[in-house]
Amino acid sequence: MKRTIFSKVIAAIVIVYLITSIVVFDGSINAVTLSSPKNVILLIGDGMGFNHIAAARDSKGAPLAMDSIAIKGSVSTSNAEGGVTDSAAAATAMACGVKTSNAVIGMDTKLKAIPNLSEFFKSYNKKIGLITTVNIGDATPAAFASHAENRDEETSIVQQYINNNIDVLMGGGKADFTDNPTKASNGTASTLYKVATAERGYTAVGTRNELLDTKSIKLLGLFADGDMPYEIGRDKISTPSLTEMTEKSIEILNQNPNGFFLMVEGGLIDHAAQYNSLTNVVDETLAFDSAVKTALDFAATDGNTLVIVTADHETGGLSKDITTGQYVFSTVAHTSANVPLFAYGVGAGAFTGDIVNTDINKLIKQLMPVQASPSLAIATASPFPAISPSSFETNTAAPTSTIPSETATSTEATISPMPTISPAPHISAPLIGLFALFVCAGIAGFVLIKRKAIVK
Repeated sequence: MKRTIFSKVIAAIVIVYLITSIVVFDGSINAVTLSSPKNVILLIGDGMGFNHIAAARDSKGAPLAMDSIAIKGSVSTSNAEGGVTDSAAAATAMACGVKTSNAVIGMDTKLKAIPNLSEFFKSYNKKIGLITTVNIGDATPAAFASHAENRDEETSIVQQYINNNIDVLMGGGKADFTDNPTKASNGTASTLYKVATAERGYTAVGTRNELLDTKSIKLLGLFADGDMPYEIGRDKISTPSLTEMTEKSIEILNQNPNGFFLMVEGGLIDHAAQYNSLTNVVDETLAFDSAVKTALDFAATDGNTLVIVTADHETGGLSKDITTGQYVFSTVAHTSANVPLFAYGVGAGAFTGDIVNTDINKLIKQLMPVQASPSLAIATASPFPAISPSSFETNTAAPTSTIPSETATSTEATISPMPTISPAPHISAPLIGLFALFVCAGIAGFVLIKRKAIVK
């Protein structure tokens, strides 16, 4: 009898420990699986809603790579004021885990800089990559590796990329580097492009062949002065696809034994939707889905990678007319509609159900092992002088964007170098499970002692 009771108590202890070690709950965030991925690839279809995906699927006449992902959900995207978000506020929510106002990059509503995922993963000695089909200094990539009071401060944003040694940068926006006055380490006048290549170790490429041929481990790929062209007009010989940029990024970043974080943006989906061009929406979504397949194939082979696919917001109010079967737009602006969420690989089980965009950041961080002394900081200092955001010369060249601007509610302002920010403390699930084990063992011991006393 005693042996039976003892066995049951031990079994209960083991069950409690295993359950606690597998799942941790944090407020409204769904259950978080414990596995810690070595690599994280976050793919963002800018402006991509559920019907953008449906239209692409219908056009292809077959399931998309995204459709093959079993773990699905949706994401709400409102800004800090509860209104329709722009890309700056939405990307800040995912990159920094806080809601903010439209136009603000990497800061909260009080304009306090918040650590982003690039800074977070650098504390784990992981390599960082940002790639997009629009200007690399645009709002979505900007939120993952910079801090600015206004998204239009692109000269400051790209300066911060180079300051903070982002390992792979690819997209459009070459003019923001070549026309960006900067002093070299010897104090002479230069440009950010020259400083990045001559002093910071970047290899610059500007064509598809240069990209495919490079063996560099620190890459600056700038394939247009402004945004890259739509797929329909892309020169397939001279300009790389988003898939090719994704493949090369993974090839470079995966050489790091500590792993990597890669953000991939299909930025032109949003542009096409703002113009209500269904043809371009479909083409850009299919191009984005091809990059998703590249990430999924790598994750399946690697076995230690988390792939997350989502959007920052929905653009165009796209829907399917049940009478005609045609897809129609209701606006040229962003909407408040929830956007898709897919997750595959190590830790993917955390990303299910209906979540808030800030949860993406929090869930990713919860999957990472706790560090005894994390060195998380916001840094703008660099070995070469005159890369202080407060001393930048304003680039007065006319913008090259050909799409309507997103609404911005903040005024442009100069930012100062940011102080070190410590990460919020969090407790890992294994520690919670261990604590539960000790508690259960104590209770079991107490029960056995009491029972023994009663028997006596």
